Amino acid sequence: MHNHPINPTNDFLFEELIGNGSFGQVYKAKGLQTGELFAIKVTPFRSRDITPKQEVEIMQRIYHNNLMSPLAIYYWKQKLYICMDLCCPGALSNLYRKLGPFEENEIAFVAKEVLQGLQYLNDFGYMHRDIKSDNIIINEDGEVKITDFGLTGRIEDREDQKEPIGTPQWMAPEVSQAQEHGKGYSHNCDIWSLGITMIELAEARLPLQFDPPETVYTFWSEQKASPQLNGNKEWSNSFQSFVQSALTMDQSMRPTAKELLKHKFVRNQHSTLSPLKERVKRLQHITTG
Repeated sequence: MHNHPINPTNDFLFEELIGNGSFGQVYKAKGLQTGELFAIKVTPFRSRDITPKQEVEIMQRIYHNNLMSPLAIYYWKQKLYICMDLCCPGALSNLYRKLGPFEENEIAFVAKEVLQGLQYLNDFGYMHRDIKSDNIIINEDGEVKITDFGLTGRIEDREDQKEPIGTPQWMAPEVSQAQEHGKGYSHNCDIWSLGITMIELAEARLPLQFDPPETVYTFWSEQKASPQLNGNKEWSNSFQSFVQSALTMDQSMRPTAKELLKHKFVRNQHSTLSPLKERVKRLQHITTG
């Protein structure tokens, strides 16, 4: 990987906006020399800005199959450009919105891959803090990758964990209450967010909505029960148990990524071939007509 203090438009043709991440926008871009397509995240950046600099530092340190890595980084006219592989069809949210709810074997595969990525982050001393369907990317081979490290923090930074950080619908109760209670939170907040995402994939909708987003802060001060899977469908006991474990209200009792990887729901996922590949093909068929 190389850092380039030159104009990225010398190397890429920016074609269209394809997403909004934390602190930046993501564009589809074509390499001028090869014609290959990439995803480029563009973030306003000044030398005193901590968050974009931190995201780059983290991405330069982590290399794991389930984490998105940068191919190149450009600094140009007070903007930071992070060039990554363009994963089609993109985010998990795109897959269920166009093709409906996921099957249990697909959800188990996603859970296992995300947990592996989170365990790797934890081992390096980081927590993601914005796990959600928009930040879990699927490529053409059905491989799962966590992306957008703009809100990632150090596990040992206790002061940083006294601020509510993340997206309200996926935010763990202790994160939303961090400022009010002053107790902080742990890397297990990512496990809660994963649990919400599992329900989202199973039902093709979010179990919780906050409008306006700020209502999340009062909601969890009054609500004492975690969301559950809709009872209209017969889910396996192992899936229900997995979701229940991930959405444990007491963060001190909530399992870590390493512990949850031992759960029967993901342990029984033996396939080396992604069950999402067929879903990707179906989406490509719809898209190309």
